[in-house]
Amino acid sequence: MDGTTTALAAAALAVSFLGSSSDEEPFPPAAPTKTKTKTKTKPAQKRRPDEGGPAKSARKRRADEGGAAGPAKVPKAPTQPAWIDSNPAKSVNTACEHLRCNLTLQLPFDPVMAPDGNTYERKALEAYFAQFPDDREVPSPEKRERMAKTMIDVPHIRAAIEAMVRSGMVEDAELWEPHLKTKAQFTALLRSAEAETGNRLSVASMMSLVHAFLVGSLDQKRDPARAFRWCVKAADQGCVPAMGLRSVLFHRGFGAGGDPYREYTFATEAAHHGCVPAFFVLGKCLQEGVGTAVDNNRAYQWMWAFVNCPKLPMSRITGPFPSELATLQIGCDNWKREASEQLAAIGRTLPPAERNMCILAMKNRFSTGWVNTKDANGELTPFANPSA
Repeated sequence: MDGTTTALAAAALAVSFLGSSSDEEPFPPAAPTKTKTKTKTKPAQKRRPDEGGPAKSARKRRADEGGAAGPAKVPKAPTQPAWIDSNPAKSVNTACEHLRCNLTLQLPFDPVMAPDGNTYERKALEAYFAQFPDDREVPSPEKRERMAKTMIDVPHIRAAIEAMVRSGMVEDAELWEPHLKTKAQFTALLRSAEAETGNRLSVASMMSLVHAFLVGSLDQKRDPARAFRWCVKAADQGCVPAMGLRSVLFHRGFGAGGDPYREYTFATEAAHHGCVPAFFVLGKCLQEGVGTAVDNNRAYQWMWAFVNCPKLPMSRITGPFPSELATLQIGCDNWKREASEQLAAIGRTLPPAERNMCILAMKNRFSTGWVNTKDANGELTPFANPSA
């Protein structure tokens, strides 16, 4: 009975299930489940130490309150690369050894480079070349190989040597001291001359530069062209010695040569101010008709003055300038014989009476003085304008 009853109950349940409508749910709906959503929270903003609060360090607070800030951190020294020499003086002297002159064994002040690739002192190399006057090639002082008798200016090497000497690390730097003083003197003269103020100091500086470039002093190379340019500037300022030297240099072909009228004008201006070398130039111009008509009478006067009175005006020519500015005498000794010959040749074309008159006229000029030879105090002055 129990089995039958169980079977009947199962059949009744199936009938009731199949007979139910499709709109009805066979099982009751499940209860909805709640899902938890995560919410993002902003992190707490940290405060800077200077804004106070717990993040402020104790050392900073003590510093604000007037206490000691504590020892500061010392930055670490940068490490030098291994290729940097720890002894710079040794490196400088090593570099200097490669620049020494093989003839003087010293650092050259006026370095030049020879065809063998080595650096030499200019004067020492010139003297070495002079030992082989007939040879186009000479043995190299170091390599003993044949090389041409030429040299190249290397101003960049001179600048490098001077920089190393001024650093104080060169062992024999004291040998350069006279040259550095001379360079400072030349620089001061150049600065004063370039001012062109027209006063005696400026003109004297110009004439000192003229002398330096003529004879090669103040560690300068002989450069007559530069001497002529400074001579013209000094003459334009009214310097009588510059007028005379300008006439001589122009006669010798420096400056704007080939202008006979300028040669005659320069010689006339200088001669009338008592410059002895200009006597010869003016006499030549008058004798040969350079820039003017031929005039044997005046030519004889100036040639006679040059031959017989070469030292009379020199006391005023040097004036306040250095004694070595007697370079205006340049050419006088070489021209003396030529002037004597020209004087005799001109004298043969003139009657004795005219020759005597020419000599008397020149003697009167010597006795009465030259153009503007005295200043307001009655003293001899080398300036054409006594107020200069």
